[in-house]
Amino acid sequence: MIRSSNLDEMIPIVCNTGDSEIFANVKSAVSRALPVLHVSDAREGVAVIVGGGPSLRSHLPHIDLHRANGDTIFTMNGTMRALHSAGIRSDYYVMLDARPVNLPFLDYPEADHFLIASQCAPAAFDILDGRDVMLWHPNYPGISEYIGDDDCALIGGGTTVGLQAISIAYAMGFREIHIYGFDSSFVGDEGHAYAQHQNDNDPRAEYWVAGKKYIAAPWMARQAMEFQEAARQLADGDAALYVHGDGLLPAIAKRMSAPLTVLTVYSPSATFTPEYVYRLKAGVEANLSIPHKFVCLTDHPVPGVDCLPLELGLSAYWAKPEIFRPTLPFGRTLFLDLSCVVTGSLDEIAAQEGIVITEDWYHGGPSQSVLLYDVGDFAETWSEFSKFPDHWMARGNAHVAPDFYDQVLMNHTKTPAMKYWQDVLPGQLVSYKIHGVPDGARLVKFHGRPKPHEVNWLQPEERQAVAV
Repeated sequence: MIRSSNLDEMIPIVCNTGDSEIFANVKSAVSRALPVLHVSDAREGVAVIVGGGPSLRSHLPHIDLHRANGDTIFTMNGTMRALHSAGIRSDYYVMLDARPVNLPFLDYPEADHFLIASQCAPAAFDILDGRDVMLWHPNYPGISEYIGDDDCALIGGGTTVGLQAISIAYAMGFREIHIYGFDSSFVGDEGHAYAQHQNDNDPRAEYWVAGKKYIAAPWMARQAMEFQEAARQLADGDAALYVHGDGLLPAIAKRMSAPLTVLTVYSPSATFTPEYVYRLKAGVEANLSIPHKFVCLTDHPVPGVDCLPLELGLSAYWAKPEIFRPTLPFGRTLFLDLSCVVTGSLDEIAAQEGIVITEDWYHGGPSQSVLLYDVGDFAETWSEFSKFPDHWMARGNAHVAPDFYDQVLMNHTKTPAMKYWQDVLPGQLVSYKIHGVPDGARLVKFHGRPKPHEVNWLQPEERQAVAV
């Protein structure tokens, strides 16, 4: 009996090799009696799928952090060599293309395991003789006649090796999947982060998403379109996808993501422990009824919380400017500082339009302790900070009012038009030091002392205490 994965059987696999050659390859592969990919139950762990789009170069430090955290790295085509050149070893290398022209990708087999499609040229298996190779079967029409009665996965999800690698990770049991280098569009003349001459003569066309133009080859555009259906089915199967980077496919992914991401930043210290993350997440889940996901930016993952790595690796409050990264893999975002405690419904806060930010209670001007925005709104602020972090940290650490720490960026970089919570929803966001916990408060911000854990996280009996 053949058991397919729950991935899309309706997306046809359009192959660049004729049926007779495909099925001859499948017969040859099956005759080798290699282990075959099966569908596994959901498991702990993170899968990292690495494509070769131009944005891959900027994300190599992030992928290296995934590797350091013990996450499982999947590469394909030229990305195995690109990662190896950066000192990052692949756990799995995935190959789909049946054409012999792709065999040079195996010249430097720097991966621990190889997942080779049964339709691949027999020479691929010869090159990998003696390596840890597992066979997998694409859900290609008619393939069931050639693979026997074994219980195995039939992998669908799209026509490219990248999309099928995502499907493979899901079939292996991964439910948190991070995707890098799936730009599906050109940056200037570059379609890949490295030379890939197989695609040098691809035709190009214009595609538009959210008012932005992207230039893509037909196979890139097809991958971006097929991703939409595959992503929906993966989400229905309880998978969480995080698409990093720039380009056509990431732009589509952001438009498809949950209506709202609630974001925080965690940098461990004597004060801020994982309990702060857990309590903020619990407060959001109990008080926000609209669909959302809760994500933490950190280099110190918190078990049970969806976490994304920092790009600059800075600590304390200087990690917080990373909320401005325009390549974060979501759209509408509500940032809550860990020094906030949720005390009521966040629905009205989350429903506001435009950019809404905290006004500094003492000095006026914007303070990003609570910020509702769209990823990309503060791209110029991020560009300025990421280019000159030492300059801005020296200026903020001087602690000259109102430029306290990371707040200096709000006062001295080009920012878009913003509204203040205190004007938009008076009384819903309050300062514990100034206001205590008045009736109607939805978010209580702690600055200075005390901190939330010093007043028992504002349990009902502590809410009556006099603010200090």
